[in-house]
Amino acid sequence: MIYWTGWGFWVFAIAMLNIFFVSIGLVIAHEIFNMDLSAVAKTSSDQFYAVFLATWLLLSAVTTYPLVWHRSRSGIEATDPRTGRKYLVPHDDSFMFIRMKYWPTIFLVLAVVAFIASFFLSAESG
Repeated sequence: MIYWTGWGFWVFAIAMLNIFFVSIGLVIAHEIFNMDLSAVAKTSSDQFYAVFLATWLLLSAVTTYPLVWHRSRSGIEATDPRTGRKYLVPHDDSFMFIRMKYWPTIFLVLAVVAFIASFFLSAESG
């Protein structure tokens, strides 16, 4: 089950759109330019998928950040009924019980881990 509050759903939607765009880019490179990308890069399929994962996660981090930045700069204006004073209430956005402001960092850390892991996968295994 997917759980979100506020605009947290957009974290999932952006990640799914990014995996779609990275996949389409690979299909275009393979079909139009007749490139076997794992052979061109002289990598195993495991290394290729690790780099694919790293690319997807990095793109997700980069595209999620502007949304997080926008939501952190805006809020809901509320008035204290006792004093009549107005103040800004920040948005409460989360995805899978993790506040939305942490998702770009999570994506970035996972991208770095996947990229580093791609160096430890054997080129002879594919």
